[in-house]
Formats: sequence, C-alpha cells, structure tokens
Amino acid sequence: MTYFICTLSIFVALMSTVHCIKCKQCWNLNTTICSGNNIIDCKGSCITYSENLTIEGKPLLSIRSGCEDYLAPLYKGLVCTKFLSIKTQAGLEAAVTAQCCNSSDCCNENHKYKNSQIDSKPASNFQCPSCFKANTLDECVPTKNVACIENQLQCLNYIGVVQLADGSVSSYSFKGCVTMFGCDLGFAVLPGTKELKCKKMECTPAIPTLPTVPPPQA
Repeated sequence: MTYFICTLSIFVALMSTVHCIKCKQCWNLNTTICSGNNIIDCKGSCITYSENLTIEGKPLLSIRSGCEDYLAPLYKGLVCTKFLSIKTQAGLEAAVTAQCCNSSDCCNENHKYKNSQIDSKPASNFQCPSCFKANTLDECVPTKNVACIENQLQCLNYIGVVQLADGSVSSYSFKGCVTMFGCDLGFAVLPGTKELKCKKMECTPAIPTLPTVPPPQA
C-alpha cells in the first residue's frame, strides 16, 4: 500500500510539471513589435496575439505574448486554432491571429507579428446586414449586406464603448460578419482594444448567399 501511494505521488508530481513552460511576456500597443525581456512560468502553451484593426480608415495594430491559460482561460486550445475576424460594409474591420507553441521554453520569442489580411481571405458564401456608427450608443440601421469571408458564419450586432490601441475612447454601434465563437470570445482576445462598456453583443446565424441565376437564353 505504501509503495502504491509513493508511486502515485511521483506520478502526480510528474503530471503537474510536464505541462509547465516558460514563456516570453510582453504587450505593446499601436505597434507590431512585442518588446521586453520578461519571462514567466506558464502551464500549457505560450501564445502570441496579433491584432489588426482598421476603424474609420485608420489602422491600429497591437501584439501581446504570454501564457495561453492566462490570456484565454475560458477557451484554452480554441483560440490557438481559430482566426477571429469582424467585417462590416464600411467603417470597421478587425482580425486577431493567435500563435501557440509548447515545444520549448520561451518558444514564443520567435513569434512575429502576423498580418491577418482579411481582404485576401476567400468568401464564405454567407452575408450579414451591415452598418457602422461612431460616437453613439444608439443601434445603427443596416442599409446593405456585407459579404462574409471564410469561417464568418455569424452576424454580429454590437453596441458599446471601447478604448483603442492608440488610447482613444469612443462609443460604437456596428453590425456585420464575425467568425464562429466571436460572441463567446468577445474582447478577451483583442490585445489592443479594451471594452469599457457593453450595451449589446449578440450573434445570429449568417444568411446564405443565393447563387446567381443566369438569364434565360433568348
């Protein structure tokens, strides 16, 4: 019995240490360079978020590295394999790419800013009602639909106050396409954009795009 308890204790100890890893920790706003020499102990994987936000024609970039279990505790493993993006007809585009690693200590030191390039993504054959308004907490009214890109299978309706990577604060109301789990992940995976107040955030299924029917032959 004593041998069993000792063996079990050693096994538990090994299990508790096998997933420990050291990761580089940094957080830089309005830039693509994650600078700093801070190293922290993590459980699981190291992660780096690259945010590419364009709002009213102004690009805002940010990058953040650290522990996956700290930066994404509720969705561990999900953000490493998903590309989060938001697309409206005009006014706002946002994309966040996550890079994860657990091959060695400080493996995320090799992570570079990853430009998401929404416009280069293929279409998803879905669409959503779209609108965008700044400096308001009133719900905007869609005037047209926006074509969604790959994995954007939901329509987002958002109203709230956010602080951007350049430090500016404003209220926004927008509707458009969002990737699956967008409402679940929310602002937790936007490294440079901080939500100060949420009035509404809801996701509904995206609308299938009807195939174009050729005109009848004369």
